[in-house]
Amino acid sequence: MVSEKDPERPTPRHAATPADFVAVMRQLKSWTGLSFRQLERQAAQAGEALPRTTVTSALSRDRVPQEHLVIAFARACGCDEQEIDEWAAARRRIAAAEAAPPVQDEPQPRPTPPPGFEQKGFAGKLWHRRLVAELAALAVLVAAGVAVILHNSPDGPTQRKPLSITDVQPTPLEALQLPPPTEAQLRRPPAAPAKAPTVLYVGDSIATETSSALTYFVHRSGKAKVVTKARTGAALCDYLQPNQLPAQIAETKPRLVVLQFWGHSSTCTGTAAPGSDEYYERYHSIARQTAQQIGQVASRLGIPRPRMIWILQGPDRARPERIRRLNEEIYQPVADEYGDLVSDAGQQISMAANVYETVRDGRYRWTAFLPCDETERRYGLCTHPRAFGGVTQLHPEHDAHQLCRTTSTIRGRCTVTSPGVIRYTTAIARTITESL
Repeated sequence: MVSEKDPERPTPRHAATPADFVAVMRQLKSWTGLSFRQLERQAAQAGEALPRTTVTSALSRDRVPQEHLVIAFARACGCDEQEIDEWAAARRRIAAAEAAPPVQDEPQPRPTPPPGFEQKGFAGKLWHRRLVAELAALAVLVAAGVAVILHNSPDGPTQRKPLSITDVQPTPLEALQLPPPTEAQLRRPPAAPAKAPTVLYVGDSIATETSSALTYFVHRSGKAKVVTKARTGAALCDYLQPNQLPAQIAETKPRLVVLQFWGHSSTCTGTAAPGSDEYYERYHSIARQTAQQIGQVASRLGIPRPRMIWILQGPDRARPERIRRLNEEIYQPVADEYGDLVSDAGQQISMAANVYETVRDGRYRWTAFLPCDETERRYGLCTHPRAFGGVTQLHPEHDAHQLCRTTSTIRGRCTVTSPGVIRYTTAIARTITESL
């Protein structure tokens, strides 16, 4: 995938699918060495609009971006007019193939959920009207199934063919080729293979809550051993003390450091109000300090610098812009700057994971429920299989933040099979296993 004008510059001429096309876009960005903010400035200088939040979102999905975005992106990356035309033509070719009617196969019966997952009096169990509203909205998307859905874009509505579960990319769980853990396996995850490299999982209450499931997936993959250091309400800067992250790196000598932080404020984050520009500037500085400190500790120990994986957070129901700024102005840019990775676990629990509709700005739209995917149906994770064609509950009724379906935990670890936890941790596990 190289240009005749420049033997190193990636081009999309061999891309055959939306995932291929977006992968080459990511390659082109890496080739330029530019951050998302720098690309935005480059585009503006060329008279194009390329908001960094929009291009960040586009490069995190395996869907063909809008043509105007592809053109602005290619121009910002330094492509000449002939190369820009090639990008636009490839985009149109792949979009046309994606829109072509699929070959009709014999209908396949849906897997039947195991006994015990049938719902009785489902409507009476919904304690809050907002949850009923969530389900009513999903009824429009799921029950019809074959209705034409409008896709909102910056250019206005674009008609799309109806989607079904089989139209979408495999779920992270399917990509891992592992079954979800049983509750016994969550209580006592399998041991890691002997001499497996270490993955240090650092973070807050979400890290604690998801640690058993992540340990299960990574250990079952045979790729690594997970060591978790997490506590409720922790901020990133709480781990910069010598007896925190540096001590853990010295003890475990990890290959990867996975950072899961919801963006809590703490005494170490300063006096700026959460959500203010000053707060995010301070948080960005802390993230860079973390990346630098990990490199310094590794150098002092004489070991290779562990690669970092920043977890992109799921939607905040009360303050959606908070998470957008955290992901797009801090975690992604710092990962780019230091050659590290991100894992978009938060996408899996947002409206962007709705398999029936492309929801405008769905990545930052909180939801209590999503349509069940085939993995959830197969393994009995579809919590409400008779409601509107089958929906799964991501959060308990009492908490818009928690992913565990119950407060019954072992030292904060979720040991009850919970779809939100499974969706979240399989995305992280996939990033871990693919990077080792």
